[in-house]
Amino acid sequence: MSPAATAADWRAKYVEAADMLTETRAELDDFVHSSKELEEELLRELDRNEKVQRDLKDKVIAVEADRDHWKVRSSIFHIRSGELTARVVDNSPALCLYKRTTIQP
Repeated sequence: MSPAATAADWRAKYVEAADMLTETRAELDDFVHSSKELEEELLRELDRNEKVQRDLKDKVIAVEADRDHWKVRSSIFHIRSGELTARVVDNSPALCLYKRTTIQP
């Protein structure tokens, strides 16, 4: 093989390698770009999910506070209704006597 043919062969291999390198660089750039877009999208979704989770935790806290409030009110109601029932029962004979004395002619 002549030196000119050898040089041309090496030049063709160089051009082929340079083309492959350019193509690989373009694919890498596309991959990096799409990876950044995907990362940004995942970060936005993570932020949304964290906000939803914080909102739900706040709602749970509010509902638990409301539940505790109504538990206290229910307990107070039961105590007061028991006290009222006891008073009515205690005063029942007096009421009967009062009714008998006022209703009789």
